[in-house]
Parts: sequence; C-alpha cells; structure tokens
Amino acid sequence: MPSSATTTGTKLKLRDVLLLMLLLPSTNALGVAYSVCQGVCAAGVMGCYSTAGVVWGVGSVPVCNAAYGACSAKCAVVFWM
Repeated sequence: MPSSATTTGTKLKLRDVLLLMLLLPSTNALGVAYSVCQGVCAAGVMGCYSTAGVVWGVGSVPVCNAAYGACSAKCAVVFWM
C-alpha cells in the first residue's frame, strides 16, 4: 500500500493537506489538536479492552472506562479551557 492516500488517481500528500488547512478560513488548529487527542484516548481504550479480551462497546472493563474518561477529560481541559 502506498504511503500517501489516493483519491481518483491523484496522490494526496501531507503537504497538500497542510496547505489546504492553511487556506481554509474555518480551520481551527485547536479543534484539530483536540480531535487528535481524543483519537489517542480512543486508541488507548481499545488497546486496554483488547488486553482484557473484551470488545469495546460489547462488554465493560471498569478500569479501561475510568482511564478513557480521565484521558478525554484531560483533552478537554488542555485544549478548551
């Protein structure tokens, strides 16, 4: 699989994405950073559930849920407060 995403035969490079983000007036870097932070939290909770042998959304692992809640709250405090 190529390292860059392709759309209708045109390679979309990170440089192009960053350029679009700079040109679009509605782009909010803080919102993007917050989204990345939440994505990291989600990846962490999925790893925690996987380690516990449970599918996220099907079963419950209280320790994972608590860690996910704390991570998500930290994202909110860091990026929106």
